[in-house]
Amino acid sequence: MKRIIVLLTLIVMCTTTWAQQADNAAFFAGKWNVTVTATPMGDVTLLMNLEMKEGKLTGNISDPATGNEVAEIYSIEVRENSITVSFNAEGYDVFLSLDKKDENNLTGNMMDMFDATGERVVEKAEK
Repeated sequence: MKRIIVLLTLIVMCTTTWAQQADNAAFFAGKWNVTVTATPMGDVTLLMNLEMKEGKLTGNISDPATGNEVAEIYSIEVRENSITVSFNAEGYDVFLSLDKKDENNLTGNMMDMFDATGERVVEKAEK
């Protein structure tokens, strides 16, 4: 009887954890204007596009001025209220770590060196 109770408890805990991770990932889905400050090239703005596919986040980095993709995100790690994305920029592996500030804003850093902020791109409803 104890084994059954322990097994059921483990199943419930695993299911709850998996559901929580999916909710956390869903929060980050969408378009984000990210500004990285004080880089050697000055302040840099990029567009981070994240979407849910088959229960997982995927995405890319685009130039906000043209909308052209500049890098494919090859790794996304979602934690409770934060996300780390990794991509290749001009031959260098780069990671961007961002924490949820509120429903539409993120704060964090790039490569543990440069401060970064993100703002959700809110699509305006057409009338």
